[in-house]
Amino acid sequence: MRVMILVACLVVLLAGCGSAVAPSASPTDLAPAAAAPASPSATNVFAVPTPTSAPVASPQPPTATQSAPTPTAPLFPLVSHWQRIEPAGAAPPARRDAALAYDRARNRVILFGGRNGETPLDDTWAFDLESRMWQALATGDAPRPPARFSVIAGVDEERGRLLITTGQAGAQFFNDVWSFDLATDTWAPVDVAGEAPRPRYGSAGGILTGSGALYLSHGFSDQGRFDDTWAFDLAANTWRNMTPQGELPLKRCLHAAASAGPAALVLFGGCSSGFGPCPQGDTWLFDEHTGSWTNMTAQDGPSPRQFPSLVQLGDSDELLLFGGQGDGNVDLGDTWVLDVTSRAWSPLAPGGEQPAARYGHSLVWIDAATGGQGGVLLFGGRGGGEDLGDLWLLLPGAG
Repeated sequence: MRVMILVACLVVLLAGCGSAVAPSASPTDLAPAAAAPASPSATNVFAVPTPTSAPVASPQPPTATQSAPTPTAPLFPLVSHWQRIEPAGAAPPARRDAALAYDRARNRVILFGGRNGETPLDDTWAFDLESRMWQALATGDAPRPPARFSVIAGVDEERGRLLITTGQAGAQFFNDVWSFDLATDTWAPVDVAGEAPRPRYGSAGGILTGSGALYLSHGFSDQGRFDDTWAFDLAANTWRNMTPQGELPLKRCLHAAASAGPAALVLFGGCSSGFGPCPQGDTWLFDEHTGSWTNMTAQDGPSPRQFPSLVQLGDSDELLLFGGQGDGNVDLGDTWVLDVTSRAWSPLAPGGEQPAARYGHSLVWIDAATGGQGGVLLFGGRGGGEDLGDLWLLLPGAG
């Protein structure tokens, strides 16, 4: 498999999704400033989670299985609150477009890559949710993926590894796959045979609950924008083109996507300049069982935006959306919940201190943040014209 493509002396610019040669030419850095957050709370709300997962049979496309707890009642009531987390000790540099994943077995969050300004990063950090301390991992001459931003990532719990793929660094686009061993904290490239998706940036996806596969959809590179969908089989370490016949979400990049219950993927927003609106505000559902996309766009949903972040709430059919960059390159700081079953978006107005409006940030679900209930951890992004490195937790209840 070709691991990466080096694009030299590129003269074709891709409007809306940034320049394939020089991403720094994007107008997104001209967004207006947002108010700075207030001082943090000192209460440690994290607790070690107790996994309750049970094996779920793999559907036809992938060959592996992935454990998934049975969905319960809605995990996020309309009453919720933000709490700022103040880490102890050294912390990673501020960044946007980074990979963030939850290591349930060790109750920590793994951070990889991203970009600070227009400098791509290749560092790996772990944030311990009980000690509230960051730790740099795979340092020195240890093997690691090439520096990049806009990475698709997911934790393969059955094999104890974090997988990453895709991304960009300058004129270089990636489609290689790397594995981070969560027991030894070491990186290794994954030997992938057969056909693979084209190298790209601005894609979105993750490991679908119960699918046994890491999915990616859409994105762009020097070869144009894409509307394809691919699944990386976790057991076989092979890609499969899952792009269905029929109606597809318009070609785009800089969108958000997340697992939405058993073998389903939700895609929202992004930029389709050259083909349609930029930013986009549509919502789509990919069903692995039927192999089809369904347009779920509602008139009362979130406003159009690019660079948002979307996360599944546990293993439920609810997803949470935060932030992004709207019309006129305005930083957004609103929060929405999507009920996939009813196909309805609901605005959320959390109490407490508020994170600054931002885009290019990372969200991850934490199983047991307080009182046995889960929460959403937010890291970094770009807001007010500068890259951010702050941590916030969104919790159910008034606080």
